[in-house]
Amino acid sequence: VFNSSVKSSVKSKLLVELCVGDTFLLESDTINSQFTYQWFKDNQTLTNANKSNFTAKDSGNYRLELKTQFGCVDTSDVVKVNLNSYPALKFSNSVPAAICENDKYLAVVIDTANVATGFTWFINGIKQSTQSNSLGISGKSTFYVVGSSSVGCSSSSDTLIIDEINIPFVSISNAN
Repeated sequence: VFNSSVKSSVKSKLLVELCVGDTFLLESDTINSQFTYQWFKDNQTLTNANKSNFTAKDSGNYRLELKTQFGCVDTSDVVKVNLNSYPALKFSNSVPAAICENDKYLAVVIDTANVATGFTWFINGIKQSTQSNSLGISGKSTFYVVGSSSVGCSSSSDTLIIDEINIPFVSISNAN
């Protein structure tokens, strides 16, 4: 019995979330040197994308067309690739070079890309428990914050240092 049918499929989930600059390897489940492969993005033929795998780096709907040496053709399901931005963090208020002992500075970070869904603060190398976009800083501190999106794209703020100024002790004596 001669069977010339072919089934094209891609080794991937059907939705892939990437961060800007990342890539994802799309691979055919069927490898045969007698077959021809052609990758498509948004229903357009991709130039020089005629191997059993293709590295996606842009958003789009990707699919693979597989053709046997006998002319049988099959097309894979579409794999949707989304390209996601990183948080763009900056402090919304000016950071003082120093604060007086027992004072607190409220650090507030904003994400100008509007993609951060959580924040992780580090003070003097120690992870803080808050997930808020603000944190009170006291004493001599080196700190930064990491913002993360819902799909795992994360970036950190600049590392900042605040020094602490000791309050001088003042006493008044009775001069009799």
